[in-house]
Amino acid sequence: MTKPWELGLAAERDALRAALGSLGFADDGELLRGPVPWRHPDGRQPTATVDVRLDGRFPFAPPMVQVVDPGAELELTFHREPNGTLCLWGSDELVEAAPWRDSNRLLQRIGGWLAQTAAGWLGDQDCDLERYLPRDDRMVLYDREALAGMTGCVRTQAAAVTAEGTAGPAAQGPASGVDRRHRRAGPPHLGLGWPGCGARQLWGHRRATRATRCH
Repeated sequence: MTKPWELGLAAERDALRAALGSLGFADDGELLRGPVPWRHPDGRQPTATVDVRLDGRFPFAPPMVQVVDPGAELELTFHREPNGTLCLWGSDELVEAAPWRDSNRLLQRIGGWLAQTAAGWLGDQDCDLERYLPRDDRMVLYDREALAGMTGCVRTQAAAVTAEGTAGPAAQGPASGVDRRHRRAGPPHLGLGWPGCGARQLWGHRRATRATRCH
């Protein structure tokens, strides 16, 4: 027997499917594909084609969205999950609000993500490199300024440190994405590699690497 809460979740999914259908999305029962108009920084107004999938996390998490065709020449770079789905909202977004339940707000968010991508994510402060770099014990992320005065061999040592801070919010307006196939520097104002979509308050302990000069 289907439980009442299961019926409620199914109704949520059906409601969004119907709303997207009214906006021109085709629905094969599993995947919805349809148009998303957006504004390019150069003034053009292309229409992208995207796939939307409602998995078991919906409506407690956003739908899974992938770009099929951006509608203009566009390199998809930042704010994407490893599987290619767009990171549209930060993890601090209140589930009670769940803006992704509204079809128009969802499409606006996707359109904003495309516009931010075309603009190069200027002003974006998210930096969650572990999302995009494969694990390699030979690789060390370090503070270049802290080592600026050091020369010669440097030895690293893992140490537990206390971290407190706030990851930058996932883009204002529609937000968040990264394709591992394209390796290039991060936004020029950061001088870093792939930024991520953390957008949450962080407290507690993490592992850090401390560099010391070899003697």
